[in-house]
Amino acid sequence: MARPRPTVLVVDDDAATRQGLTVLLDSWGYQASEADNGKAALAACDQELPQAIVTDLMMPGMTGLEFIAALGERVQQVAVVFVTGQAAIDTAVQAIKLGAYDYLAKPLEPPRLREVLEKALKQIALTRETGALRQRLESPLGSYGALIGKSPAMRKLYQQIGQMKVELDWLQKKLWSN
Repeated sequence: MARPRPTVLVVDDDAATRQGLTVLLDSWGYQASEADNGKAALAACDQELPQAIVTDLMMPGMTGLEFIAALGERVQQVAVVFVTGQAAIDTAVQAIKLGAYDYLAKPLEPPRLREVLEKALKQIALTRETGALRQRLESPLGSYGALIGKSPAMRKLYQQIGQMKVELDWLQKKLWSN
């Protein structure tokens, strides 16, 4: 059975750039979709959050930064890569603070984009997995799910689960600090 292709949303107001990136991403094995502005991209993300977003910075109506800010908490679940011809340190810093994985200047170097996307998708996969594990650990059934018992063996198991939670928290912090 074939692995599902990672989903990437390309957001750019320039049709040639957007379509070119989509074709390139498809050729690399990604399932690429397009949006021609920030508002359309936000609507697409409301329908289904992609695993990665490659977005332009300067677009009419809603800039790339405004689009990423509008994603809110969901930005932690998606690899965001800015691609822009308006590269400036202050906007790069702002993009990273909003949760972007990287910020690439145009003209784009395809091997660099591919490398960045692969690394970002690995990080996001770990983040999503950590979130799923944390959610299971913090289920409404109690700190340890449906586990019940006070025997020495159960207490040891609870201690091991607690240690796993600490390690998951550490891993997630380390991933987001890189």
